[in-house]
Amino acid sequence: MNAALRYADFLDRLSPSDLPIPKVNAAYGAAAELRRLHADNIELTNDLLSTQADHGNAVEALLTLMENWTATTEGGLDDETTVLMALKDHEVWPGYRIGQQWFYASGDPCAEIPTHWMDIPRHPMDTAP
Repeated sequence: MNAALRYADFLDRLSPSDLPIPKVNAAYGAAAELRRLHADNIELTNDLLSTQADHGNAVEALLTLMENWTATTEGGLDDETTVLMALKDHEVWPGYRIGQQWFYASGDPCAEIPTHWMDIPRHPMDTAP
């Protein structure tokens, strides 16, 4: 038990014979306030842990996505397969490659060679393997 709760227990055990009435009332009020603050602290700690867990899940999902990127220098992509292209300026576009030329999904040629590509992810509701 932490010191604040031990002190609150001590204050709860005071009787009118230990202190004048106004001080007993103040002691009971202080004990109640210490318990409220302790409960608030537990709630805030739980909220923080929950937020950290949510953040951890988001980071894990991002890392999983990053693992799915393949450097264009590694190859492994069939011609005319639509994928996500990562460009040097941190933009991501759907596109495809024919030979050494990359194209946006619209059919317009891409002026630069993407740094990475990734298969387009399935819809989140798609349960097919």
